[in-house]
Amino acid sequence: MVSFDKGAQWQVVSGAWDKTGTIQQLCVDDDPDCSLHLHGVHKKDNTVRRTSLYGPLHTSDQAIGLILATGNVGTELSNERDELATYLSIDAGWTWYNIANGTNIYEYADHGALIALMDSWEATNTFSYTWDEGLTMASCNLSLNGALEVDDIIAHPHSNSQIFNVFGYRVVDGVSKGVIIQVDFTSFHQRVCTMVDYYNWFPKAEEDQPFRQGCLLGQETAYVRRIRESQCYNGRDFETTEVFATCPCTREDYECDYCFENIEGHCSLTCDNYDNQTVNPATCVGNYSISRGYRLVADDKCDYNHPQALNLLPIVKQCQNIPESPKTYPTLSGGVIALIVVLVVAVIVAAFLAATDRGREYVKMLWGKLPGKRSEYNRPGGVLVEDGSSDAFSLNNDNEEEDFDPRR
Repeated sequence: MVSFDKGAQWQVVSGAWDKTGTIQQLCVDDDPDCSLHLHGVHKKDNTVRRTSLYGPLHTSDQAIGLILATGNVGTELSNERDELATYLSIDAGWTWYNIANGTNIYEYADHGALIALMDSWEATNTFSYTWDEGLTMASCNLSLNGALEVDDIIAHPHSNSQIFNVFGYRVVDGVSKGVIIQVDFTSFHQRVCTMVDYYNWFPKAEEDQPFRQGCLLGQETAYVRRIRESQCYNGRDFETTEVFATCPCTREDYECDYCFENIEGHCSLTCDNYDNQTVNPATCVGNYSISRGYRLVADDKCDYNHPQALNLLPIVKQCQNIPESPKTYPTLSGGVIALIVVLVVAVIVAAFLAATDRGREYVKMLWGKLPGKRSEYNRPGGVLVEDGSSDAFSLNNDNEEEDFDPRR
């Protein structure tokens, strides 16, 4: 399976072609389950020292669009040497070419203009190479001292030189001895590439459409690549040029959102108790969104506002703030308020009467006027007397007559 949008969608690897692209390798009876199967992980051979029997998937950031791999065309991945081959894709996995039978160790040099291969299954002395991405192959013998078991072929880390280092070992008199052989192509020059040897290559995640060609992760990216048939070398200073333009969004730019799963090509809700808010939330600030089941693939930069774009992003709505009802507080009736005022005034007056002599006299006067109370204030000629006995009050009348004085 292969994905061109960071795993959002997967598809089988299409069948392979011969090195020239004229004959397609097909399964017996045209089985619909037939596809190209590739080994992706080294398989260690415990019977010998070599680290792997199968070449892995191999790419380089200096060999843009090129992928080398080991595999077979069929209904399942094979481990049989006579069923395996070395495949090369020159368009980042869309199309594959059978460039060599069997299993091989491989490496790029000169920005992918030069590719080297050696047998990884058994000891060999043959070093194979191609200047035209597998259209033609050439070979040479590395040593007169016998075949060697190849562990790896390594070029410059940036694949921009024309020198390969072959690592392996050779058994001599029953003893394994490590071997390093350098293969230098700098003195075996093809011609230097010129402008007519290059073209703009556009990686893509889907078949081209009229309004969207060569788009990957929402961008149209052009890389300067050497034409496959041009047998020339790029040189150490060669750099690919990148030109960016934004593409309108299509289904390839989306993956399933949280709690949604791709079922028969559509993202369907699979979670229980998923709260996909379709109405204004109770607590809403600014905006709220309603998922359609999709989201953009990470780092995808497509234009969802383009007239031809497919917009599957969540629906964004503005919060509709519902005005709150005014808060109500308990109110007091007029009678209760009047009663409180009377009580407050009474407390103030009582405090005043208790705190002054005049107030206390006034209280005594009021006390004497109460019904059943006897005092000098409610009997003529009566005088209030305090004698300390149980009768707190008594009348004292000396029956003396008082002369009338008209001057009073």
